[in-house]
Amino acid sequence: MLRSPLVGLSEEDLFRLAHARGKKCLWDVLNNHSGADSSIGLAQEMLANLLALTDYLTPVELYGHVLVSCNGRRNLLARLGADADDPIDEFLNLALNFEKDHPPSLQGFLHWLSTSEVQIKRDLDQTNINSVRVITVHGAKGLQAPIVFLPDTTQVPTMREQILWTDSTPHLPLWVPKVGDLDPVTSCLHEKAKIAQEHEYHRLMYVAMTRAEDRLYVCGWKTRKPIKFDRSWYSIIHAGLSSKPQTKVETDGFITGESGFLNTKVLRLTSNQTGPVKKEDHSDTISAPAPFPSWGSEDPQPEANPPQPLSPSRSDHNDPPALSPLGDNGRMRYQRGLIIHRLLQSLPDLPPARRRTAAKAYVGRSAREWDETTQNKVISETMAILENPRFAPLFAPGSQAEVPLTGLIGKFVVSGQVDRLAVTDTEIWIIDYKTNRPAPRAQENVSPAYIFQMATYRAALGAIYPDRIIHCVLLWTHGDAKRPLAMELDSSRMDKALQKADLL
Repeated sequence: MLRSPLVGLSEEDLFRLAHARGKKCLWDVLNNHSGADSSIGLAQEMLANLLALTDYLTPVELYGHVLVSCNGRRNLLARLGADADDPIDEFLNLALNFEKDHPPSLQGFLHWLSTSEVQIKRDLDQTNINSVRVITVHGAKGLQAPIVFLPDTTQVPTMREQILWTDSTPHLPLWVPKVGDLDPVTSCLHEKAKIAQEHEYHRLMYVAMTRAEDRLYVCGWKTRKPIKFDRSWYSIIHAGLSSKPQTKVETDGFITGESGFLNTKVLRLTSNQTGPVKKEDHSDTISAPAPFPSWGSEDPQPEANPPQPLSPSRSDHNDPPALSPLGDNGRMRYQRGLIIHRLLQSLPDLPPARRRTAAKAYVGRSAREWDETTQNKVISETMAILENPRFAPLFAPGSQAEVPLTGLIGKFVVSGQVDRLAVTDTEIWIIDYKTNRPAPRAQENVSPAYIFQMATYRAALGAIYPDRIIHCVLLWTHGDAKRPLAMELDSSRMDKALQKADLL
């Protein structure tokens, strides 16, 4: 991190910080430079601020802060080139996708990222062919190159995860600070994680070796730490090559001349070309340009005007005024309307035998301040509508709530949302709920705005189902005698509304 483009410490700074620190961890030594007017002090300030923000920002917000406010994107592109732009954007997309389906915690995102198989494909053919690309094995998936070097094959993965996740759903994190704290449950999880890590290590070795089209160089070096050669890529590949009779042991002149190593023996396995070599024409001849088309010097044709959008619920007609919130139990009346609306939307999805119980539970939660008599009255009034034989198709199985509807009536595009829709073999039923609006006493008193709204829905559905009878129903949650009122609209009045608007 300290040497990365995000922080940017030099080798000298890192050596001065890490050398002779004894048993102190690097973070403690870095904190000793807090407030210092130096590159190390600025690095400590930046990392301390980011550490404080992790408790308050989502992963997307945190990484966005790093890339923008901390100049992370600019520094990454300056160090790694334009090729780093796509992985940065893809990383942010992963964070966004994670937050859509999971609680936005940084720890959860990092675990999700480490256990998912994310691949970012890049086309190497689009870059200069005479170039050296430094790329991780994960980043090289799906890509190939004529010559591939594997420079570090002696390192083996170590199981350092202190948080283990249970196999049960939901997955629970178990914290194990050190191996000595393992119990039977975490020991099993630790062993599974270790085996999975080993399988992934071998899978990546296969990916790395198969990236080469013509030549593959397998390299490695010894460090001060003991290396478990029997588990490393180097050891596995060495054993595989040694077992082949076609493998030759040779002295590499380049290694001898350039490095001065005493032991310059290498294993070389050569496979002869068996298929014909594809010849490519690398001539620099450029074909003659095509003649300039005649339409290039002509004025473009005027674009056709798109159909004018029409929202049935927002027509030129004025809606009736809402009931005054200062009237009799204004707040309760509005709450009552919303509850009835919700019950009519959700109860039809349940079997009839469960509807009243579900309604009682919902009203009890949503209107705790109401007395039992008021709650039961709202439930009974709603059930009376659901059980009305005349409107049975509206609430029968197969009917749908909150259905978006788009259609073309003449030159107008109709776009709206029907509160409930039922389509049968011979009929179509639609209903629209009116909350906190006064209910008319007779059909001729229904607002022209409501008539026009339902008429446009009816016309749009009629274009889709020309052979079916369409019934339009309005329901006021605060109707006559303060009860819900459902009214089926007369088709002739709806036809007149469309004719008046020049839509028929």
